[in-house]
Amino acid sequence: MKKDFVVPVLVLSLICLFVSGVLAVGNAITQPIIEAAAIKRAHAAMMEAVPHADGFERLEAAGLPRSITAVYSTTNNVGYVFIVSASGFGGEMRILCAIDPDGIIIRTMVLSNSETPAFAAPVFAQEHLYVGNDRSLAGINVISGSTITFDAYRNAVLAAFDAFDIVSTGIDAEEMQRQREEAAIRAAIPHAEALVPVNLEGLGLPENVISVYRTTNNVGFVFSVITIGYGGEMNVLCAIDPNGIIISTHVLWHNETPMFATMVFMHEHLYIGNDRSLTGIDLVSGATMTFEAYRDAVLYAFEAFDIVREVQF
Repeated sequence: MKKDFVVPVLVLSLICLFVSGVLAVGNAITQPIIEAAAIKRAHAAMMEAVPHADGFERLEAAGLPRSITAVYSTTNNVGYVFIVSASGFGGEMRILCAIDPDGIIIRTMVLSNSETPAFAAPVFAQEHLYVGNDRSLAGINVISGSTITFDAYRNAVLAAFDAFDIVSTGIDAEEMQRQREEAAIRAAIPHAEALVPVNLEGLGLPENVISVYRTTNNVGFVFSVITIGYGGEMNVLCAIDPNGIIISTHVLWHNETPMFATMVFMHEHLYIGNDRSLTGIDLVSGATMTFEAYRDAVLYAFEAFDIVREVQF
């Protein structure tokens, strides 16, 4: 009886070992072929995107956006190619974005996607609108019914521009981020003559408020606030005028899942002109933690506003 039990088990074990060995050998043979084919397809796509390039060489740079999977420069200095991973409605999308040395888009194209064709088609049909555009993406408007796919595509292009800033200037990511933050703070109140930091020592502001700026012509304040979303910390700017009305809100950086972030950040315009009641701003179903982190950042800004307004005015 014992022999009748042991022999089949031994035979099955040997079969499993044999099959595993065959699969391992097969993988060792086919993997280089698959990788070579992928490189060939990528090179063909890059040549299609930048037909006037003599060739491409891969670049390595620290501090690139996490969504950037590869960066190439042209050997005749006519531009850069960025391969970006984005999360659309159906899952991962891989987007190619080619940008010339002056920061103008040469071409964008989808390398792979899992989107529902009905949602994807109107978004991908707009690819020609990106050509010749700069970071502002002027004239490219959200497509009703395909919001998540549209935002994934647009955000991939914006990530390519963030990477472009780093590889084209040689400025490290930390300095680049500082410059972006300064630009965002200036843009938060367009009619400000200038913005100067407020000394927060002894004011007793909420600990989430990390910095405050006041305008020299007394048209408002900008509050930089850190809150915790679904993916971790996010940094939100909130500009408030002397009457307690929101001038603008903007996310400086975040760690949210792109799909959740898009669902929340697309409603930034609803905050403009609102007061601390945040009338008309409703919970975003499916993105509760991201929504609450954003909303709480604005509410923390109002708490700080009550304090600094008494000090400054």
